Order: sequence, then structure tokens, then C-alpha cells
Amino acid sequence: MVEGIGRIFLGGPPIVKAALGEIIEPDDLGGAALHTQTSGVSDYLTHTEREAYGTLRDICETTNQRSIDDRQGWLDWKDPKPPRLDPEEIYGIISADDRIGFDSREIIARLVDASEFAEFKPEWGDTIACGFAR
Repeated sequence: MVEGIGRIFLGGPPIVKAALGEIIEPDDLGGAALHTQTSGVSDYLTHTEREAYGTLRDICETTNQRSIDDRQGWLDWKDPKPPRLDPEEIYGIISADDRIGFDSREIIARLVDASEFAEFKPEWGDTIACGFAR
């Protein structure tokens, strides 16, 4: 969702005012920040339409679209690349004490190609990391 442009709600500010007598701003009722950080309805928060199109292009790159005659397994799509971050650092991130938490994104960055992780819903759920990687 584009901040300041995208909004999702069942009834807009006029309905809230008529029903409850409250005046509320459209972004507070159903704006991009609310739906990417709190409700989880939207996956990505962008600040401009240009940034939104760039995000969309990044998402499309994860689908491995090819011509029908040129389809191969997803492992053949690109040559593997080593992680940019040293996998040995994992031992310094994860504690022997399983009561001590860690950021799973730090582990992912040390395991996947070029440390690239196409995460969706990055603003929602601090303890959740979902996305695509190779």
C-alpha cells in the first residue's frame, strides 16, 4: 500500500461520524501504516507509487516466469551465489540458552544466496519472518 494514497475500510470517515459522532482521518481509519503494521491486511508499505512499482517488480522476480519452451527447475534459473554474510557468524547469533531469542532474519541472511531475502509483511509481526529466498 502506498502511504497517504492507499486505504481500506468498510465505511469511511463520514460513516464513522454519522454512526459514532467521531471525526477520524482516513489514514487513521484504514491507511497503509495501519494495514501493514497492525492488521496485516497488506503486505508492503511504500512511500511513493514509484517505490510500489519497484516492490511489485521485485515480487514478480520471485515467480521464475519464463517462456513455456524454456522452463526448467527453479534451481536452474540462476547460478548460486554465496551469502554476503559469513555463515560462521550464526554461532554468535544463536545462544546455547534457548530462552534467549534472536532475529531469524540474521540467520536467513547467512544461509541464502547473496543474503537476499524477499520478505513479505516485513512491517507486521516482529517475531515472524516469511518470504522467498534461494
